[in-house]
Amino acid sequence: LPILMLVVLIENAFKFVSNYSDRPNKICIEAYTNGSVLYTNFQNTRELQTADSGPCKGIGIANLRRRLELLYNNKYELSVNSDYDRYETSLTIDLS
Repeated sequence: LPILMLVVLIENAFKFVSNYSDRPNKICIEAYTNGSVLYTNFQNTRELQTADSGPCKGIGIANLRRRLELLYNNKYELSVNSDYDRYETSLTIDLS
C-alpha cells in the first residue's frame, strides 16, 4: 500500500466530525486484511445538514479516486455514504 494512501480518509473524519455539546461526537476507524484484501471503514458524526448547506467542494476524495484508479485499476472499491448527521467512507483494495 503506497505511503499515506489512507491519510485523506483519516483527515476527513477528524476535519468534519461534529462538534455537539449535547450529544456524542464520534469517529470510528477500522482497517484489517483478509488474505491479500485490505478492508477499511471510516465513520464520523457530522453537523446536521440543511437545504442551504450545499454539497462539499473538496478535492480530497476525487484525488484519492484518481490515485486508486492509477494504482489499482479495477482492484478496489471506494464508497461514500452521507446521511444528514453521519458520514461514512469504505475502501476495499485487492493488494495481490
